[in-house]
Amino acid sequence: MERKLYLMKCGHVGNTEDLYGNPLCAICFGIKDGATEIESECKDRIGLQNRTAKCDTCGKETKSKWDLPLFKYCPEEEFDEYYCGCYGWN
Repeated sequence: MERKLYLMKCGHVGNTEDLYGNPLCAICFGIKDGATEIESECKDRIGLQNRTAKCDTCGKETKSKWDLPLFKYCPEEEFDEYYCGCYGWN
């Protein structure tokens, strides 16, 4: 079964779950408001048409998709953010 993706109020797609199975953002948890609050369910390409995501480490660009690693939707900015793996995954 495919995992549902949720846009959290911090702007990231929920990338882990709490002890009760609720989505949350491990990047912002305890640091930024909205890490435990769901903004909306990420459905297909809603909101991402004609958008580009840029790796926040090396600047590599790709088409925005909800399931990009560490994806952050930035509707007020020119680019969304993600991590391409340029420094590895460890």
